[in-house]
Amino acid sequence: MQDERGDNAFWTFETRAFERQSAYDWEALESLATEQDVQRDRVRSLATAKQYKRVTEADRQNGVDRGVTAKPTMFVNGEIVEQWTYDNLARAIDDAR
Repeated sequence: MQDERGDNAFWTFETRAFERQSAYDWEALESLATEQDVQRDRVRSLATAKQYKRVTEADRQNGVDRGVTAKPTMFVNGEIVEQWTYDNLARAIDDAR
């Protein structure tokens, strides 16, 4: 998605996929892809080709190693911000200065 349609298309796709995660199947992914002007069959062929498997597994492991247990997770200066309200986030930024 990102290679073919750019960053904005990827993040839109990712956000919509996250919103629909309770109904996550090929039909849903293909439908989301067409919203970003990617052919339905292209999404399945890219996903099953596992072209990005090594990269995504390394990214996932990096998150696990850093303590990520859910998405989204907010970091400031390498530290997880728990309960990221405005006040907690502002405090974390101030503390990092």
